[in-house]
Amino acid sequence: MLAESLNKTKCAAADTACICADKPLQDSVAGCVLHSCSTLEALSVKNITNTVCEVPARDRSTKYIVVSNTLGVISALFVMQRFAFKFWAGLDFGWDDWFCLMTIISGVPATVLNAHWLPQNGMGRDVWTLTPGQITKFGLGFYVIEVLYFQQVATLKLSLLFFYIRIFPSRPVRRLLWATVAFVSLWGIIYVFIGIFQCTPISHFWTKWDGAHPGHCVDINALGWSNAGMSISTDVWMLAIPMWQLKTLQLDWRRKIGVGIMFGVGTFVTVVSILRLKSLVTFGADSQNPTWEFFDVAMWSDIEINVGLMCTCMPSLRLLLVRLFPKVLGTTQRYYAKYSHSGNKSALDREREPRRFGTVSTSRAERDTFQGNHQLNQISYQKTYAVNYGEADDVELFSGAGEMDTRSAKSLTTDHVDACKTADHRRRGQAKATARAFVQVSCPIPPSHHPQVATFTALLYTLTLNMAMFKNYLGLGWSNSSSESKNDGKNTVRALPASWYTSRDMYELERRAIFSRKWLLTTHKLRLKESGDWLRYEIAGFQFVICRDRTGSINAFHNICRHRAFPVVTEEQGNNKVFACKYHGWSYGMNGKLAKAPGYQDMEDFDKSQNGLLPIHVHIDHNGFIWVNMDGKPTPEVAWDDDFGGVDTQERFDEYNFDDYEFDHAWEMQGEYNWKILADNYNECYHCKVAHPDIPSIADLEAYKVEVKDSYIEHYANSTPEQIARGFKVAPTYFFPNASMNVTPNFFFTQRFVPIGPTQAAMKYEVFRHKNADNEAFTVINDMYKRIMSEDKYLCINAQKNLSAGVFINGEMHPTMEKGPLFFQQKIREAVQEHYEKEVRADDQIWPARQTLPCGAKASDKDVDFCAKVDCHSRVANKLTAKQMIEV
Repeated sequence: MLAESLNKTKCAAADTACICADKPLQDSVAGCVLHSCSTLEALSVKNITNTVCEVPARDRSTKYIVVSNTLGVISALFVMQRFAFKFWAGLDFGWDDWFCLMTIISGVPATVLNAHWLPQNGMGRDVWTLTPGQITKFGLGFYVIEVLYFQQVATLKLSLLFFYIRIFPSRPVRRLLWATVAFVSLWGIIYVFIGIFQCTPISHFWTKWDGAHPGHCVDINALGWSNAGMSISTDVWMLAIPMWQLKTLQLDWRRKIGVGIMFGVGTFVTVVSILRLKSLVTFGADSQNPTWEFFDVAMWSDIEINVGLMCTCMPSLRLLLVRLFPKVLGTTQRYYAKYSHSGNKSALDREREPRRFGTVSTSRAERDTFQGNHQLNQISYQKTYAVNYGEADDVELFSGAGEMDTRSAKSLTTDHVDACKTADHRRRGQAKATARAFVQVSCPIPPSHHPQVATFTALLYTLTLNMAMFKNYLGLGWSNSSSESKNDGKNTVRALPASWYTSRDMYELERRAIFSRKWLLTTHKLRLKESGDWLRYEIAGFQFVICRDRTGSINAFHNICRHRAFPVVTEEQGNNKVFACKYHGWSYGMNGKLAKAPGYQDMEDFDKSQNGLLPIHVHIDHNGFIWVNMDGKPTPEVAWDDDFGGVDTQERFDEYNFDDYEFDHAWEMQGEYNWKILADNYNECYHCKVAHPDIPSIADLEAYKVEVKDSYIEHYANSTPEQIARGFKVAPTYFFPNASMNVTPNFFFTQRFVPIGPTQAAMKYEVFRHKNADNEAFTVINDMYKRIMSEDKYLCINAQKNLSAGVFINGEMHPTMEKGPLFFQQKIREAVQEHYEKEVRADDQIWPARQTLPCGAKASDKDVDFCAKVDCHSRVANKLTAKQMIEV
């Protein structure tokens, strides 16, 4: 070959310039040298040849140093701000943080090798310009960064996967993510293992270049290509999972695009990985110039890892930027606030608190400018808000939220005005006159010819009209026209009238129709751990006690001594072997049985077994929550599963183990408001942007929605990734009629709206803390919820004042943004209507919780009849006769 090339060349032997320019001759010489000489000799010949031919030395090491140092510093700053932000905000660190930290820790030696070791030992230069020692050191350094690369790619993907696991609560999605975690972990371990042991002996990787050291290696090119292919495939899979979830978000297309872009930032890493594939073409064990040809694959690998680190830290960086540039990136809320709070923090302390990220608020308290004479249990507010909305804040967020049954809502106009006017019994005379006029106009037979018929018709119509008056006054006289049966989501809906929030008759009807017969959420079994533990509750005038007996069973009884109706307990809670009435000394076991009745042991007709505490039905659901039903029948008319079947096994609760929490404290706030106004307020977040400055920091209000089921309302806030990372992943559920439960990773609390009277109620809370929740995280979220509830109290008190003033009747509610209150109000209508119609048919009030007397019990006909005559117990003129009492 060489001889043939020499014969073909036209260059003279002394013509150096011609020989250097003759490429076929140079290739022939190089092939001969490689075939006949050792690697070291061949490199020396190549170096001498280039020197003689004055070939300029190539050097890209400066570019490599700049890229490595710059990206290493920037990615380190990203990770530092991620951890600094979480530490500053008092947030818990998750597995995604630790894998991110693991990646940057291994990135430190990788950056040192890339920016210093490899350039000093030939990276970006031709191998023949190096000393043998430099070539060996280059091989050693490249071996180390190759193994580190395999580890960094895996831990980087795991960081992102654990971040997704914190975001997506759906069980199927989480299963996919956990399966992907297992795959990536196994894949990473395998490739790190192969990378370490790719050569035998291991040192053969960096000594094989001279051909003088025995050993063998796997195909490094195949190793690189297989790893890159699996990495890109995994990236596409990991991108597809969040993108697929976009279809489930109830957002307009613009916001879906925004969320998609947030997740799509990771595609840049995939693009870098694809660009890196091109560099693998020249990457292999048979390379004659590795220090030059490995430059591209090393640089793109460095870019891939550092860009990936930056992408995983984007969510926390966004929060920091919102903090620094609120006018550009945040939702601005300026409000004036004057309030005091009886909790642990003063108003001044709260002013000094750092605001929640993503929301900028300014407030000032001015003692002299506060006006108003209401006292709200040491909580008072005067606020003015200026809220800046984004361009899409007026877009309807909850498409497909479901149709709301508004059978009665549209009739709450003139009918309810007339109903309120005619409720006064003094107008009955006018009603009778109207009836007579009706007979004269519409009776086919002249009344003068048939006076008995006319009189009967007038009386019948008067009775019907008066019944309609009363039903309308209670809001029960609604139309069933087709136009009112369903709402297509484009029409407003009339709310319950003000009389429902002020009427004593309505309050008493609710006591009979709802609180006497519906299942009521009370507490969690964590509060009754030991035998003898008991808790006292009162709701809508009904007192009861829940206890754990010596067998471990949880029981509930009316807090009424069977002797003279004195409460058997007066404290809020305790632990006793027996309940001892402090009036006459009667005592009862924790199973409700009468243990002792002083002086009655000689009474021959006294049966202790018939004088135990009046029992209340108890149900303990799958998660350990205790429900009671005061229906006096042996089996309650309403089964728990009928109203709440499946509520305790909803998918949102799968990630919470309620046994991992402990009871922490209870607190309450009383106010001058009807209990239903509290429920209306809780079940919508239409007011949250204006009234609750804290809520945008814990929930994505633009994605807020409710789903209504049998007798409960599931609230979905779709918290943003950064909010979830701060522990604000909240799963609230409202349980008709008057309770809710909010669960977060740090705590859960039950909230009960307890009626005290027609216009008085209490908000009662029981707070359970997770065993692993640190004090700071628990305190932050607990104090914030107390602020929110105090703000709700302010709203409800002032709304109730206007409801009671006699001016306002009702307003028009939004069918989707106020879907929760509309569902709640419809449940109220159905419950009271059904019960009221039963009472009309029975011509009597029906109290489901009323004591059932033994068959042999004696009652005084005179006493009962006399009380019925003076209308002692009934406001609707329904007599409870002695005969009926005995029959009961």
